[in-house]
Amino acid sequence: MDDKPAKRATGGGAIVAAIVVVLVLLPMIYLLSIGPIVWLHRRGHLNVGPDSVIAWVYAPAERAARACPPFERVMEGYISLWEPPNTAAPIAPQYLAAPASPAASATYSAPTAPAEPESATSER
Repeated sequence: MDDKPAKRATGGGAIVAAIVVVLVLLPMIYLLSIGPIVWLHRRGHLNVGPDSVIAWVYAPAERAARACPPFERVMEGYISLWEPPNTAAPIAPQYLAAPASPAASATYSAPTAPAEPESATSER
């Protein structure tokens, strides 16, 4: 008779653990998975159109963000962590790049700064 209460106690712990997983961990995983989805989409590995399954799966999170501005700010901050960083210096256009071969350097002339107006130089 002593074995039955012990088995019930361990079985109750499994039920509590399952409830914690369902009520806490699954929603967290759902919301945190938005970041990798954004990362894949921005790099062209995943097509997220309005009729896609992914849009349907994440529609409740989008509606919740629209309904609750603090939640929307938190989600936007989290999603911004998954976006590629902005580069400080833009890539120079091809015509500004230095030539690759010495033969091309004979015809290449680097852009020069515009000359100052005569009125600015005469006042000095």
